[in-house]
Amino acid sequence: MLAVLLVGACSDGSGESENAAAMAANEAQADGGGWDVFATQANEVEGFSTLAEMGQIADVAVIAQATGVDGMRRTGGDGDEGIDLVQVRFEVIRSISDWHAESVVVELDAGSPAAARALEERVGGFPPTLLALREKGREEAGFYRLVNSKSLWTEQPGGGVVAPLVEFFEVPEAAQEEREFAAERAEINGLEDLADHLEAARQECGPECGRPWKHRNDG
Repeated sequence: MLAVLLVGACSDGSGESENAAAMAANEAQADGGGWDVFATQANEVEGFSTLAEMGQIADVAVIAQATGVDGMRRTGGDGDEGIDLVQVRFEVIRSISDWHAESVVVELDAGSPAAARALEERVGGFPPTLLALREKGREEAGFYRLVNSKSLWTEQPGGGVVAPLVEFFEVPEAAQEEREFAAERAEINGLEDLADHLEAARQECGPECGRPWKHRNDG
């Protein structure tokens, strides 16, 4: 123990601090870089059985970097019935769909106004993401949401991608979905690979991309 203390005393600790910071950054990236703060089981509005299908049914699919919070909106009434939505602005790095704007604002469930305010300075430091989005439509036209919790993906430090908003093995249904995605994800080494995969899927459906959900809304 004494030897260890002496070695520490002779070092300025900068190397150890840098290593610790790098390890912490890698661990955070492996968990999605902070995006898991939005994890919720409540946004499973519509499902998909493959990542390719996720790309096909989305209205908008992009690789993007969060730059900050534009505002907040409360829906569903007051008290426990209400939901506080934080409006996160993303700058587009690559559009996989017909999205031509430089940015897109996505509404995410913040949990509370205090949590939303705490995110205002943090989200800009989260890693780039691949987003599969749905325009909400009707009285919420112009607002975008994730297709579901498996529609936000980040890149892993050693390769591959992860969906930080969902814990795949929390429930049996999610575990089954993880097995279904496993083979598809094994071929994907990062966000650009995932974007290529979705782009190819969208070329197959052409003008029909995003239409199944819209048809249900119109019906």
